[in-house]
Order: sequence, then C-alpha cells, then structure tokens
Amino acid sequence: MRLVANPARVVTHEPEACRGCGDGLVLTPVTAVERREVVDLPEPTPVVAEHRLVERECACCGARTKAATPKGVDAPVVQGPGGLRQTDCERRHEGQGPHAGAHTVTRHPRPAAPAP
Repeated sequence: MRLVANPARVVTHEPEACRGCGDGLVLTPVTAVERREVVDLPEPTPVVAEHRLVERECACCGARTKAATPKGVDAPVVQGPGGLRQTDCERRHEGQGPHAGAHTVTRHPRPAAPAP
C-alpha cells in the first residue's frame, strides 16, 4: 500500500521532551515529519427500501385486491442480499447459493456421525 496525498484526517504527534536531556521542545524548530497512515473501512450505513403493498376496492363489485408481495419481502422487515455476510462454509452447510434465502438465516443441525 502507498501513502495517499490527501488523507481524510491528520493527527500530529509531538514529542513531549528531549530524549537527550529532558528539556521541553514546544518552541523548538521541527526538523522532520514522518508520515504513517492507517487505512480503515467506514461502518456500513444501511439503505432501507420500503415496499408499500397498495390495496384497492373495485368500484364494480366491491372486492378488495392488494398488490402481490415482491419476492424476498415476505415479512414486515427483512434483510436484503447485502445484509447478511455469511461465510462460504455457512452457505455450503445450508446447501444454498450465495444469494438464495438471503432474507433469513436458518441453521440446520449437522447429521449425527454413524455409530461404529
């Protein structure tokens, strides 16, 4: 990795005292600055998409009809495909592909080992 030209934040660390004699260094000239950077990913921010299932009443017969529930939106609040970060091992264990059933997590017990 390389140093970036314009980091998001700069924290300057000053020495408190001379390592040779212990004298204060507040007003002395700066002779060098060594740059070190920490690269980190920000906390994810959830993106919420609300699905509104509209119901309408027929003017002819009075029957009420509601819009069909979209696939994967089968509860009032569900996690989208990016909401779960399962490991490959967990996906294999559940017998699902990387996106199948991403709105729920179901743990299946491992089969018991056969008796010797």
